[in-house]
Amino acid sequence: MKAFKRGLAALVSAAALLSATAAMAQEIKVDPKLAEMVPQDIRDRGYIVGAASLAVPPLLYADDDANTPKGAVAEISAAYAARLGLELHIEKVTGGGAIPGVVAGRYDIVASAGDFKSRRDVLDFVDLVKGGTALLVKAGNPTGVQGFEDLCGRKLALAKGSIQEGEAADLSDKCTAGGKAAIELMPFPDSSAGILAMQAGRADVFWDDLAPASWRLKQSSEFAIAGKPQDLAPYGVGIPKEKTQLRDAIQASLQSLIDDGTYGQILAKWGMEAIAEPEALINGSEF
Repeated sequence: MKAFKRGLAALVSAAALLSATAAMAQEIKVDPKLAEMVPQDIRDRGYIVGAASLAVPPLLYADDDANTPKGAVAEISAAYAARLGLELHIEKVTGGGAIPGVVAGRYDIVASAGDFKSRRDVLDFVDLVKGGTALLVKAGNPTGVQGFEDLCGRKLALAKGSIQEGEAADLSDKCTAGGKAAIELMPFPDSSAGILAMQAGRADVFWDDLAPASWRLKQSSEFAIAGKPQDLAPYGVGIPKEKTQLRDAIQASLQSLIDDGTYGQILAKWGMEAIAEPEALINGSEF
């Protein structure tokens, strides 16, 4: 345990871990009973170490050189940590490295990831907000993508390590089994790189998460959504299966934010009321 703490301390120093939305956290009162639920080693340390791509606006992203976390999920996460008497330090991880990093013990949690049953062999999830996916194309849809049923033979950009990567491979197999051309899968380290490839014409479409895809449409007239969005698993905090004490502390803290209205206020601030979860479920997804 001491070796793990020393390792994390070195990681914090060497990797310049980021303290998420400190201003929001300062407004949250600590609940002593909830704080007692936190594992002693984390209580002694005073912070939770989370891994995230910081590439999912407006939920959890960074748009400056300092990679300062921002977004609705960033603020909710800082708030549940603050209620536990902790800070949340987020390290940017790309290329699908968040879940392997947590499993390997480099981080305490995945700050936000899809709560899919396929991931529950190694992680439990405390569900944060509703999820979904959408196909993002350039405005005017110059390549004529009609939806998920129209991806055969297309150049499909996506984020490496995302659940979309596996689903796209399955869709491609269905294409070839039906006598159609395979999907040309183009995985990129993060969403930003995949979208740039689509904008440059190197990919026909980018398979995005629904919340950021909708946000991008609000921010720019350069994009459109092809076909109908797809309902999918909620975003959740990913916690190693063996860390049940930390999982239960985060769940109880998040539920307290839902109950007192803080959770809803944060989502309203970001215009994301539609993705609110009514309660903080553990492994609540059916996907």
